[in-house]
Amino acid sequence: MFKAICCGAVLAAVHAAGQGIEREFSIASGGELVVVADNAKLDVRGSGEAGIVQVSIQRGDDGAENIEEDYDIAFDVSDETLRIYVERRSPQWQGWFGNRRYWRSLSITVKTPFVFNADLKTSGGSVRISDLGGTVSAKTSGGSLRFDNVDGHVAGQTSGGSIRLLGTSSNVDLATSGGSIAVAEVQGVVRTRTSGGKITIDHAAGPVYAKTSGGGIEIKMALDAVEARTSGGSIAATFAGQPSRESKLVTSGGSVRIGMTDKIGFDIDAKASGGSVGLGDGLTFSGNSTRRSLSGSVNGGGPRLTLRTSGGSIKLLPLMM
Repeated sequence: MFKAICCGAVLAAVHAAGQGIEREFSIASGGELVVVADNAKLDVRGSGEAGIVQVSIQRGDDGAENIEEDYDIAFDVSDETLRIYVERRSPQWQGWFGNRRYWRSLSITVKTPFVFNADLKTSGGSVRISDLGGTVSAKTSGGSLRFDNVDGHVAGQTSGGSIRLLGTSSNVDLATSGGSIAVAEVQGVVRTRTSGGKITIDHAAGPVYAKTSGGGIEIKMALDAVEARTSGGSIAATFAGQPSRESKLVTSGGSVRIGMTDKIGFDIDAKASGGSVGLGDGLTFSGNSTRRSLSGSVNGGGPRLTLRTSGGSIKLLPLMM
């Protein structure tokens, strides 16, 4: 247990009944927010207000005193970093239907300058980060992750929910054990892993690494190499740019569909154990082909493209742009 402390530059504090806990800190742009919380939903927003960080901790209409009866809460400011620690106390025994208030989760909202970094951990709630220009890391054991307009490297991990990312100009590393992953637009490298859902990536300027055991994979527009693997669904990838390295797409439980323009070339190695391999009109090919395999050069050749499926067909289709 730690004591509820608050040190550093605090501009205001509110402990009014029914208003939860409110804090305001003076921290310059480019600083960092660190949150370690029990049983809390986290919402971090880049407000654009330079030099000000505002924190609000709520639980329904409870006042600060009620919240602090059930949680140890600490604030610390040093080296342009705000650290917030929220630890749930052991409940006093009040019978089977005792302190129901204790089991209700907290909502923690933090508004920071736009240029700010964030390192967030919660054991029992969802995390949302929006309009933030910095390096972001978020981990939760029991909720979803959502990243909206984050202009920096994004790392997200959850054991019990889905992940959604609207866009970033940097690299992405996302992993979940119990949900789907949806990525809108990434300018850097994309790494995604899930054991229980579908992976969808709308636009990837850098290399893509996607793996799932319980769903399909769809990359709607890839400008570089793709490595995708699933045991429980189909894979679809559209190459709108010439990859700089080898691509490999493997599934045990579905089909593989590749879209590409006639300006993109591959050295292809495609095999389907449970279906056929087909090449659409408009794509040139030289090499060896059978009903279940294709080995040779497409559109004059290029980086190696390996395609495998045990439970479906493989198709390469022309893309008009």
